[in-house]
This record gives sequence, C-alpha cells and structure tokens, in this order.
Amino acid sequence: METIKPELKTLMLMVSNWRRGYETWLTPGDNDYVFEEFVSDIKMHISPYVERLLAIDYITQAEGTEFFLYIMEQVDELKRKADEL
Repeated sequence: METIKPELKTLMLMVSNWRRGYETWLTPGDNDYVFEEFVSDIKMHISPYVERLLAIDYITQAEGTEFFLYIMEQVDELKRKADEL
C-alpha cells in the first residue's frame, strides 16, 4: 500500500502487537490453541471494523485485500515462531 489510511495503520500495529503478545504463549509442542485465539481475536475485533470501512467505501477493495494479506502474514509469522521452538 503506497498510502495507508491512518485507521489501517493503527489496526496493523494492533495486530502486530497482539502477535508479539501471543508469541509469549508459545511452548515446544502443540500450539494450536495459540493460533486459534489469535485468529479469534482478529475475527472478533478487527474484521468487523475493516468490513465496515469497506462497506462505507472508506477503503477500496484492493486496500481491504492488502490489509487481510497483512493479517495472514502475521498469523504465518506466529506459526514460524512456534516452529523455531
């Protein structure tokens, strides 16, 4: 995204901070519950807000897609951290 709207920047920072927090939950072995909690928080708190920004045309479909790709990267990063244990 060349120019990121302030709301999306804030949400990106929130998700990144959450990911770092969830990293502290990781232990060697099964961490499925950590990923489920992280994704659940995103679905509950972030997705509805971004969907509303899309619905009112505050952000474009391309911006929304790019934002959700960023979210997926954060989930993948959490999984990479778990694999490193």
